[in-house]
Amino acid sequence: MSGFPLAQAGYGEAVEVLAVDGGAGARRKLTDLGLVPGQRIEIVTRQPGGPMLVAVAGTRVAVGFGLALKVRVAAVARQGSEG
Repeated sequence: MSGFPLAQAGYGEAVEVLAVDGGAGARRKLTDLGLVPGQRIEIVTRQPGGPMLVAVAGTRVAVGFGLALKVRVAAVARQGSEG
């Protein structure tokens, strides 16, 4: 599958979740946070090798680096931008 780990997404980047890898616990935690395939999210803040804050479904959630490695995403145009 194409895409890249959420952990590699840049500050301010808009991405769409393609898939969630990992065990049942990791998938359940990510689902509880709203990080499911098809969901668009935006990177609000991030620390290299550390946690990141993402905007998802009208709220902001913190995602640790390890979990962010398990979320495969693809870049998308921001909502409201032309092109």
